[in-house]
Amino acid sequence: MVIFSCILNFRGAEKVQFLQSLGVDHVVDLSKGNVIESVKQFLKAKKLKGVDVLYDPVGGKLMKDSMKLLNWGANILVIGFASGEVPVIPANIALVKVSPWSRHAQDV
Repeated sequence: MVIFSCILNFRGAEKVQFLQSLGVDHVVDLSKGNVIESVKQFLKAKKLKGVDVLYDPVGGKLMKDSMKLLNWGANILVIGFASGEVPVIPANIALVKVSPWSRHAQDV
């Protein structure tokens, strides 16, 4: 059995309401608040350690900040650079949380 929560970030009340009507677990309006803090609160409420898949079509600062939300062994899908800024993934996060070795490190 696969259990997952879906968290989406969009701008505008209409998009947020539409996504909520589709059953998205947590929608963050990018124009109204701190995305990272909102997602951290959601993860804490659901007793989750982090996100398992980070899908990013935007890049830029939000991508860099979102890296702080990753669970051990997470997957990152960089799809585009709509912000105009190519994301820079800090090596320490990639090595510790995303690499195949990170899955073994958490068991030690």
